[in-house]
Amino acid sequence: MKCKILSLNVDPKNSIKDASSSFVAFGSVLLTTIGFHEGADAICGMLVAFYILTVAYVALRESSLVLLDAFHDPELTKEIESVIHMNRQVKSIKELKLRRAGPLTVGILEVAVDGDMTVRQMHTVVTELENSIKKRFAGLRNLTVKAIPTP
Repeated sequence: MKCKILSLNVDPKNSIKDASSSFVAFGSVLLTTIGFHEGADAICGMLVAFYILTVAYVALRESSLVLLDAFHDPELTKEIESVIHMNRQVKSIKELKLRRAGPLTVGILEVAVDGDMTVRQMHTVVTELENSIKKRFAGLRNLTVKAIPTP
């Protein structure tokens, strides 16, 4: 199972960058002792700075999404939409909002249904959608489904 916790995803990348930065620094010292006094320190310093910037960029981008309560997983969204469109009672998707809550995903779904449906039929459609989506996507913790009657 792929973990969706930001800190656990960024930390291994940071560790790899730390280790490779150490090797670059070692290479710089080695090149300087061999006799390449000019340029080795500057080039290796630029490589380490590049490593630091890439880790900072990834961490900042991902944590900004969390802080803004944004969700960016287009594949999951498309898969959920395809499950919704399989239900013949659903005319269209009005709104699908997903967000992360730690390692889990929660969401709100609004679908358009036939305005002539009874309350019992609407409840059946909502329950079927909730169950089919939750069954298919294990990381989806909570999904609130709202049926909007349309003419």
